[in-house]
Amino acid sequence: SKRREYFDLFKSMDVDAVFAGHLHDSRRAEYDGIPMLTTTSSAYQLGESKPSIRVITVAGSAVSEELCVISD
Repeated sequence: SKRREYFDLFKSMDVDAVFAGHLHDSRRAEYDGIPMLTTTSSAYQLGESKPSIRVITVAGSAVSEELCVISD
């Protein structure tokens, strides 16, 4: 129910995307058209993801992201 409060707030505020970290695995989901992404650790992995960083670019009203793998 707490997550739903945040999701509804994001929707009401016209949020374009939600980014988070510290999951130790990359995940991608969507709520009512809002992409939600987590980025893996740059060191230790818990899932199948490679160590990486996510570069997020905001230009005007456009938001883009690129996952950059640090090493194999």
